[in-house]
Parts: sequence; C-alpha cells; structure tokens
Amino acid sequence: MPPAQLMATALEKGILYVALTDHIDFGPSGHRFDPSEYFLHLRAERENWPQLQIAIGVEMGIQKTHASMVNEFLADQPYDFVIGSMHRAADIDFAVGDFLPGISRDEAWLCYWEETLASMKSCPDFDVLGHADIIRRYFSLKGTTVPAGARPVVSQVLQWLVEREKGLEINTSGIRYGLGEWHPQLWMIEEFFALGGKIVTIGSDSHSPDQLGFQVDQVLGQLSEIGFQEVAFFLNRKPHFLKITDLLADFGRAR
Repeated sequence: MPPAQLMATALEKGILYVALTDHIDFGPSGHRFDPSEYFLHLRAERENWPQLQIAIGVEMGIQKTHASMVNEFLADQPYDFVIGSMHRAADIDFAVGDFLPGISRDEAWLCYWEETLASMKSCPDFDVLGHADIIRRYFSLKGTTVPAGARPVVSQVLQWLVEREKGLEINTSGIRYGLGEWHPQLWMIEEFFALGGKIVTIGSDSHSPDQLGFQVDQVLGQLSEIGFQEVAFFLNRKPHFLKITDLLADFGRAR
C-alpha cells in the first residue's frame, strides 16, 4: 500500500504511533529492498505527517545459517526499530511447504524453538522477537500448540530476551490466519511478564489499510490485565514507553 494511504488510515483510527517494517529475508524465496531508497522515501513521508510518530524499521528474518548476511545488512543502518522474525528454520520457508515432513508434530515444534534460540544468539541485533509462534499458521502445524516437551526451550527463549532487555511483539495477525488467537499465545505473554519482561510492542502486521490497528485496543486491554502498564515504541533503536491508559483513550476519541 502507498505509505500516504497508511498514514491517513492511522489518523482516522486514532493510531498516533506507526512503525513501517518492510521485510528482509535471505532465503531463496526471501524479499529484499535497497535501504538507501527505503530511507529516502520514508523520511520524505515522515516530513509530510507531523501529526504522527513514524518509526522507520525493518522486519529481519533471523536465521542462524544466514547470520553473516543478516548482521552485515543491519550494520550501521539507522533503523528506528528492528523486529527479529523467524520465517525459516532447518532451511525451510514455513509458508512454502510443510515444516519437516516425516517427523512428529512434537518434534517439529521442538526443532522450531531450538532454531529460534540459536538464530537469536547468532543474529542478536534486533529489538523485539516477532510473531514468536508463527508456525501455528501453516500446513500440518496450523492451529496446534507448543507441546510440553518444547516448553522448556520456550522458557529459554523468553529468558534470553529478558536478560538482554529485548522485547516481545504481540502480533494480532493470528486471528486473520484463522487461529483464534494472537501471536504468541497468551500463556507465553504471561510467562514473559512473570520472568521480568518489560518491553512489549503491538503489531497488526497490516499489509493493507483495512488491517491497520486490527485488535490493538483488545491487546492493550489484555496486557493491562496481565500487569503491563506500558507498551514500547522504538525510535533510534531505543524504547519509548507509552501508558496503556493513554493509548486506549486515543482509540476511544477516534471512535
């Protein structure tokens, strides 16, 4: 969608903080862009919308096998916000084919989380972990949940984020994918908070204007119930904390 259309929609919906995070992935089916053109275009758009706080970010596909390319791509680039996302593991693109066919679902889930932990350690230059349980969207794992045998690795992933003062993205697109839940599932958000996690961001993962801000107000309410009082918005790779009560009031005024 044209960025100007996105900004106009944001204002209509009472969304005053917008992060633009196009994708970079280094697998065969991965999407890439030229950072110089990206910054030139989006900085001009930012000047056109002084009513909004606009973060120029990137959603980086972190993969342990492509760590050198990931780290080189991010080095010395002035992004405001970097989402680290798993779109591939074991050299398989989740959206293209079934993940590790021939093994059990429990084994596939365990492999996914082990690869996530290894990829974070190999590509640590990111601010939040995006749509943490993404493989719930696809093929034979669609709608399944993390088995008991993989939960200790999930705890390691969350603890690693907390110890390095990195955040967890609450991504509402799981509803659009027919899962009936956000990414990640609620118990993971609760565990992140229990471990001492303080940095959460909310993303509607919108690829069209109608998806912008989808269920963000509901996430704000749920985070408040868990015990979070603030959510983060990143500028210059630093989290700026916004009170949940204030953000809910913005949504209320827009309606």
